[in-house]
Amino acid sequence: MLKKKSILSLLGIFSFAILGSFGPPTECPSKDAKTKVKTMLKPYKYDSAKTTRFTFKAKSQKKEIEVPLFLTEKYKLLFTVDGMPVRPSVKIYNKDISTKNRELLFNSDDHKDKTEFEYETKKWTRKVFVDIEVPAASDSLGSGCVFFIVGYE
Repeated sequence: MLKKKSILSLLGIFSFAILGSFGPPTECPSKDAKTKVKTMLKPYKYDSAKTTRFTFKAKSQKKEIEVPLFLTEKYKLLFTVDGMPVRPSVKIYNKDISTKNRELLFNSDDHKDKTEFEYETKKWTRKVFVDIEVPAASDSLGSGCVFFIVGYE
């Protein structure tokens, strides 16, 4: 009986030590960056937010996020790439990646000197598609994220 308790205690301590060694996940991007982007939202009202994580690889990566919108509202989309050691490209389109003749509405490459940028929709927009493109990078960089927040008028 004593052996079972000792073994269970040791297993518990060992499990706790292993799980504790990893520590809490790092916040990406920082609270300061999120707060800065949220203050840029005014006078729009908060609708939603999304953090997209990337693990760097030797090949480029692309993720597309569909953002549904109400037709009668005007929206503001705010982004920060502050949590990325390699600068991604953020592009907003009117249609998804599989559609021919889609229109480019916004390109972060036009704002290379900034880590925060914004895009305002016109009324009568049903949805937009956010494409985040991350260039190939050394996997030793680990990971990073792009944060964006959506507000409506």
